[in-house]
Amino acid sequence: VNTTSATITGDASIGGDLSLGDNDKAIFGAGSDLQIYHNASNSFIQDVGTGKLHITSDGTGVSIDKGTSELMATFDTDGAVTLYHNNAAKLATKATGVTVTGEMAATTMDLSSNAQIDGTLTVDGNIESGAVLKIAGAADAVNNYGAIENSNTSLQIYASSNSGVNKPINFYHSNTGGSLSLEVLASGDVEVTKGNLVVGTSGKG
Repeated sequence: VNTTSATITGDASIGGDLSLGDNDKAIFGAGSDLQIYHNASNSFIQDVGTGKLHITSDGTGVSIDKGTSELMATFDTDGAVTLYHNNAAKLATKATGVTVTGEMAATTMDLSSNAQIDGTLTVDGNIESGAVLKIAGAADAVNNYGAIENSNTSLQIYASSNSGVNKPINFYHSNTGGSLSLEVLASGDVEVTKGNLVVGTSGKG
């Protein structure tokens, strides 16, 4: 059937392709609210109405792909939202937060709660905090940790233990083979275990 216009008031069944030219639109809604078209350069699913554009699934989820071979984003039903870079997962949501695979770069970062780092923290700049920077080992990070705190009147470095055992503060230097050089005991005594204690610009004791 060739026609310049047609109005269908009931159901229509099409057994083949429905071909639309560039900038020809499939329009839905009394106010032309949803429009699907191609403008010779890009394809559009355009919601020009007053409500929201919903993409729903009662299956396992929704996937945005590059062709049929690479993933760009997946939205699992009652599960993770995963973003991909060149078909490699980089960010995924989970019940307790998000998982980032690879390097995360940010110009600023504000943490309103605790941050746990299972690895090396390298800072090229300043760490500004009104709280305490805690440094703990994996063995008993809750009960035993070192802390650096700016109390606004002084910089405080201390060892804390919730288990009731007083902990010393140890200082190491790579020139001594990584061995203990100075130790501040829980009693307040200071022990120099390697080298000499130099006071001022001259003299050794």
